[in-house]
Amino acid sequence: MRGRAFLCAALALSFLVPPASALGQEPAGAERAIERLLERRAEALLKRDRAAFSKTILPDARGFKQRQLQLFDRLAQVPLGSLSYEVDWGAYGDLARASDEARYQGADEVRIPLTIEHYKLAGYDKRAVVQDVYLTFVRQGNEWFIGSDTDLEDIGFLTQRNPWDLDEVAVTKGASIVALSSGCSGAPCPGVSVLLQAAEAAIDRVDRYWDRPWNRRVPFFAPDDPADLAAIIQATFSVDNYVAFAFWTGGEGPSEGARIIADPSNFEAGSFDRSFSILAHELTHVASLPYRGSYMPRFLDEGFAQYVQYDAAGRVPTVFNAAVRASGDDSLPEDYEFFIGDSGDVQLVYQQSLSAVSFMAERWGAARVTQLYRAIGASPGGAGTAAHYVDRAFKKVLGLGADAFARAWASSIFGS
Repeated sequence: MRGRAFLCAALALSFLVPPASALGQEPAGAERAIERLLERRAEALLKRDRAAFSKTILPDARGFKQRQLQLFDRLAQVPLGSLSYEVDWGAYGDLARASDEARYQGADEVRIPLTIEHYKLAGYDKRAVVQDVYLTFVRQGNEWFIGSDTDLEDIGFLTQRNPWDLDEVAVTKGASIVALSSGCSGAPCPGVSVLLQAAEAAIDRVDRYWDRPWNRRVPFFAPDDPADLAAIIQATFSVDNYVAFAFWTGGEGPSEGARIIADPSNFEAGSFDRSFSILAHELTHVASLPYRGSYMPRFLDEGFAQYVQYDAAGRVPTVFNAAVRASGDDSLPEDYEFFIGDSGDVQLVYQQSLSAVSFMAERWGAARVTQLYRAIGASPGGAGTAAHYVDRAFKKVLGLGADAFARAWASSIFGS
């Protein structure tokens, strides 16, 4: 995930770092040497040259070197189609602090810029996934090495993780979906085969409701440890109340790096129907995200995915409307409400979202739901708030504004 949330902190920190020319090598020489180091790293991983890869790691960083060699070994199971790195020297500058330099005693120079990793899973990624990594580059004499990828975690700069960074990976391929499960000693984790079958079947469900092109060849990450799941999506909230996520890594374009991630232990053992339902929801997110834009209300995004999940066309899911009515809450959920509260709170905002989208489909037709989704996603941005662009799209597609829609929906549940 491209890290933009910490931009202000990063800029403030960069002013504390002396210019590169004061640290040793001239900037251009050091930068080119680091680029060559990264080229050797990528080449060694792609060519499966363990000795060459090992030589890119700082010899003194024993713990890090051991973890990196484990990473190298795990990648043998991953269908890695391409891999490269680039350093964005202009993004945040050199983030290395005095404490980072002190950590590498005997080093002649220490640098921590933003490094960007580009990779493709062969047969699945049309374009390279783009991920932020924060590698520490250490110079000893004339030689540069990689010393860590965690030195900036204390200030919120996190290296993007994949399943193979965290544990042994087993790869299971379906017709369209590839499942990469981890944490089960290199074997497919229990339940993964059912999840894979359910995901393949769910593609047809999504196609019934979403009529725009989308990439159906989706990698499925299935870490056995919830902590690994949280690390991969860089969650700032508890993942205990969730069973699966659709997420994207990197790139300014939303169609890059689509993945589904789930903890198999959170699914009912061997339950194809439940797995199918949940994965239809997540694959709807994968299909619709390139059209989502910057202003999509989460109730519409999640409500539409649930509409597909429960195959709700032509009927109002009365059980959800009853739950909303019993709650006494006649307002549509705000975006932040999807990530706070206990399981009951989270369940309610999803029930409200499905109820609202079902009401929209019944009143205006299911085609208008996807038309509204695309209209909001196509908002050009610029002057004006998110609420302005959402309201404009509602008026264009439904003939009434967002607030008027919310009142009409509430009236359908609670009466006038």
